[in-house]
Amino acid sequence: AVVSTQSTGDEICVDGFDHFLDMNLLHSNSKLVLLAAGTGITPFYRILLELSSNRIFSSHTCDLFFYNRTQKDILIEDMLSDLTANSKCKISVVNVLSRESWTGLMGHLEKQHLSGCSAESIFLVCGPLQFMELARGILKEIGVGKQNIIEFKG
Repeated sequence: AVVSTQSTGDEICVDGFDHFLDMNLLHSNSKLVLLAAGTGITPFYRILLELSSNRIFSSHTCDLFFYNRTQKDILIEDMLSDLTANSKCKISVVNVLSRESWTGLMGHLEKQHLSGCSAESIFLVCGPLQFMELARGILKEIGVGKQNIIEFKG
């Protein structure tokens, strides 16, 4: 991957995603849960921009669980902070780290991380293959139907 060949401080350009997403599906459910790992945040940023700026989503809540190895691996952290502070809907960001001790959640995606999420929510998932497989299994285990899961594949 291009990112692994970059040095700290290098800038990369990321184009938009080509995944078709019917925003009416998101509008039909007022509770959204986004599960992202690493660069899996990329498609979600555009979705979050739409949710935060469009008043039709003002009654929605959106929880982003963002999985990374260390704090320095958290991409677009400032942009996400700005977006949540100025959003028309309620957006919360939960960072989870797997290789660094800190005061927040630690480890990999676990069922307990989603304990406050309803199986009726719409779940959007994007990340490396292992993360996607883990998410599929956990979502099935907590009773989320396939119709409520949207996967973005890299």
